[in-house]
Amino acid sequence: EGYRAYALFVIQMAGMKVFRPNDERHAAFGAALREAADNGVTVLAIGCDVTPDSLVLSEAVHIDLA
Repeated sequence: EGYRAYALFVIQMAGMKVFRPNDERHAAFGAALREAADNGVTVLAIGCDVTPDSLVLSEAVHIDLA
C-alpha cells in the first residue's frame, strides 16, 4: 500500500560503531531480523548519550546483518 516499515534500535551507550544481532545468545532474533530486512524492513540503529537525567540521541550506528 506504499507504506514503509522500520526497526529502530536505540543503543544506550555512547561510542558504539556497529550494531549486529548477537547470534550466539539469541539466534532466533538474528534470523528474524535478517528475514525482516530481506523483506523490506529498514533496520536503523542510533547511539545516545545517557546521564542520570536524560537520554539524548546522538549519531547513526552502522548496521551489520551479514
